[in-house]
Amino acid sequence: MPSGAHHNLTRAHGHRSVFSKTIIVALGATIVAAFFLAGIGIYWATHQSDAVSVERQARSARHVMESSVDELALQQETVAIWDDSITQIVADELDMTWIHDNIGSWLHRIFSHDEVFIVDGYDRPIYAAVGGEQAPVARYATLSADLGPLLHSLRSRDGGSNGRHDRRPGRMVHPDSAVRTTPRATHESHIILVGGRPAAASAMLIQPSTPDYAKPKGDWPVLVSVRYVDAGFLAELSSRQLIASPRFSRRPERQPEEHAIGLQTEWGSLIGYLLWKPELPGTRILWKLVPINLLILVGLASFMVFLGRRLRGAAAELGAAEAQSHHLAFHDSLTGLPNRALFQLQLDRLTSGPGSSNRFALLLLDVDEFKLTNDTLGHDAGDALLRVFADRLKNSIRSDDLVARLGGDEFALLLMGMSGAAEIKAFAAILLERLGEPVEHDGKPIHSRASIGASRTDGFGAEHMLKHADLALYEAKASGRGAFRLYNPAMRSRMQQRGEMLAMAAAALDGDFVKPFYQPKIDLKTGAIVGFEALLRCCMPGNEPKAAGCIAAAFEDSTLAVKLSDRMVDGVIRDILAWQASGLTFGHVAINAALAELRRGDFAERLLGKLRTAGIAPERIQVEVTESVLLGQAIDHVERTFSELAEAGIKLALDDFGTGFASLTHLKRFPVEIIKIDQSFIRDLQIDAEDGAIVDAVVGLGRALKIEVVAEGIETVMQRDFLSALGCAVGQGYLFGSALPAARISELLREDVKSPKRAAA
Repeated sequence: MPSGAHHNLTRAHGHRSVFSKTIIVALGATIVAAFFLAGIGIYWATHQSDAVSVERQARSARHVMESSVDELALQQETVAIWDDSITQIVADELDMTWIHDNIGSWLHRIFSHDEVFIVDGYDRPIYAAVGGEQAPVARYATLSADLGPLLHSLRSRDGGSNGRHDRRPGRMVHPDSAVRTTPRATHESHIILVGGRPAAASAMLIQPSTPDYAKPKGDWPVLVSVRYVDAGFLAELSSRQLIASPRFSRRPERQPEEHAIGLQTEWGSLIGYLLWKPELPGTRILWKLVPINLLILVGLASFMVFLGRRLRGAAAELGAAEAQSHHLAFHDSLTGLPNRALFQLQLDRLTSGPGSSNRFALLLLDVDEFKLTNDTLGHDAGDALLRVFADRLKNSIRSDDLVARLGGDEFALLLMGMSGAAEIKAFAAILLERLGEPVEHDGKPIHSRASIGASRTDGFGAEHMLKHADLALYEAKASGRGAFRLYNPAMRSRMQQRGEMLAMAAAALDGDFVKPFYQPKIDLKTGAIVGFEALLRCCMPGNEPKAAGCIAAAFEDSTLAVKLSDRMVDGVIRDILAWQASGLTFGHVAINAALAELRRGDFAERLLGKLRTAGIAPERIQVEVTESVLLGQAIDHVERTFSELAEAGIKLALDDFGTGFASLTHLKRFPVEIIKIDQSFIRDLQIDAEDGAIVDAVVGLGRALKIEVVAEGIETVMQRDFLSALGCAVGQGYLFGSALPAARISELLREDVKSPKRAAA
C-alpha cells in the first residue's frame, strides 16, 4: 500500500476514532445526563407522591376527629330524643336499672362511649357510667371543670359564639359540619381535654319525641357523653382510614418515620398531637425501580417508557387510595353496603331537595333474633348471616334503588317510584321469602327471618318517614316476626297504648297491685275440683280488678315479664302455703310463662329455687305456655327449660292448642303432658260440626299419646256433658266459676269438701 494512502487511512482512522470517542462521550454524557435528570425527576416525583400521601392521611385523620364529634351527637340522639327517656329521668323514683340498660350501658355497648352522665334540670348529676358500668355520680364532679362549660353553653348561659358542631336554638351548625342530628336535638359537641385526656365530648338536652309532651320542672335534663382518643379510638382510626400505628402525645416528639398534626379545639387551643407512620407509596415505588434502573442501561427508550408507566401506576395508586378513603367514609366495612351517613344524605335529598316531589318507599328491615344467633352460634356466624342478607337485598333491588346497612342487624331500602300499598306489599312478600331461606355456614344451616316496616312519602319529611317506618317495623316484630307492615296512623295510637300498658305494669309492680286470681279446673265426670289456673289481675285502688290483657305489652319486655312472673309465683306460693296450713286440698296450681322470660334461660332455676325455699312439692305446680313459645331460635333455651321442669316433677301444659302453629313434632319433642283446647272451639261446639270434629280429634290425640286434655271456656251444662261424652276429663270456664282471689278460693275449697258430690269423688 502506498505510504500516502496509508497515512490517509491512518488519519481517517484517527478521525473516526476521535469521532467515535466524541460520539461515545456525547452519548455517555447524554445517557449520564439523562439518568441524572431522570434520577432527579424520579426523586422529585416520589417525594411529591409521599407528600401527597401524607397530606391525604393527615386530611383523613382530621376528618375522623371532626366526624367523631358529629357521630357522638348523632348517637346520643337515639336515646336523648325519646319519650321513655324523659319519663324515666324526671320520675319521682328513678329506675336506675332502666336508665343504665337503655342509656349508659347501651351507648357504651353499641357506640363505645367511654363515660356517660345525666344531670337533671337543675344541673345536678343523677347518673354516671364509666366503661359501660354504672359508677358513683361523684365521678361527674371530678370532670365538671372540663364538662361544665359544655353544659353552660348548651343552656346558653355563657353567651359565647357557637362552634361548628353546635345546634342550639336560633343557631345553625357550621356549614362544613357533617352532623346529621335532627332539629329537635339541642346539643353542644366539641373536641376538648377531659381530665387531661383528649376526647370528643357532647352534651344534649334530653327531650321528648312527642311534640305536646309537658315540660318538667326546671330545665330539661342533659345527657353528657365522652369518647376518649385512646387505644380503642386510635385502633378504629387505623382500621377505617388505613393509618398505621397512630398515637396521641401532648408534645410533638416524633419518632423516626413518624408524622404529626396538631389537634386543636374549634377556638384554636392546641390540645396535643396525633402521630402516625404514614404510608409512603413514592418511596416504595423508588425501591422497586432500582433493579429496573439497571436494565435501563441497555436502552434509554425502554427506561423512559417504563418510567412513564410506573409514574402513571403511582398516580393510579394515589387515586385508588383517595377513592377508597371516600368509599370507607360512606360504606359499611362488613357488607360493603352504603352506611347510615350515605343513606341519610340520600333520604334528605329525596325529601327536601329538587327531587322531593318524586314518590318512593322507605323500608326498614331487622333480622329477627339476631342477638340469639350471635350468642348461640358465635359472631362469625352472625357476620356471615349479615353478609348473605346484604347480598340478597342487593340482588332484590333495581339500579336506581338504594340499600344500606344502618348498623347492627338493621338495614334500610329506598325504592324509587314505588308508592302504592299493593306494590310495596308484593315487593316485601318476595323479599321476606328470599331472606327466609337458610344460610349455610360451616356446613350447617342458619335459620333466620326478617321483619319489615315501611312508610311512603305522602308529603312527609325524612324524620317522619323514619319514625313511621320504625313504628311499622315494631308492629311487624310484635305480630310474631317474619312479617311486613306498612305504616298507618293507627300504629301511633297503638304505640301510645303500648306505652300506657308498660306504664301501668310498672305502676302495678311498684304499688304491689299485681295479684293472682284462681279459676277452678273441674273433673267433668265427678264435678270435683282438681286444681286451679293462676291468672294475673291488676288490682288498682278504686278500680275493679283488670285481666292481664290490660298490660299485654309488658309480657314482651324481658325485664317487666320476669318481674311480673316473680310477683305471680311469689303470690301463688304464699297462697299455697296458706291453704296447706288450713288443711285444704287444692290439687295443683297452673302458672303461665311468657316467651320473654323463657328466653333468659333461668326460668326453671328461679321457679324450682322458690319452691324449694317454701317447701312446696313441684307436683303441686304446672306451667302453661302458648304454642308461639315453641317457635323461633330460642327453642333450644325453651327445650332445656322444659326438660329441667319435667325432671323435677312439674307438668307442662300447652295452652290454646289448635290456634297456633304447634304440630305433632312439638308434642313429641317437648315433655308436654297436658293440652288445653282453646275456648274458640268450645263456644260453638254443638252447633258447628267442624268445631265438634276438632275437639273430638284433639281428645282422641290426647288419649293416643297419653296426654291429659283440658277444655277451656265451658259456659253451659250442654257443653260440659258433650265434652264429657267425648272423653275429655277436665274443664274450666264460667260454668264452674270465674277467677277469684285467694280468700274466696279458701271458702270454695271448704264448700267443695262439704259437697256430697265432691266428697263422693
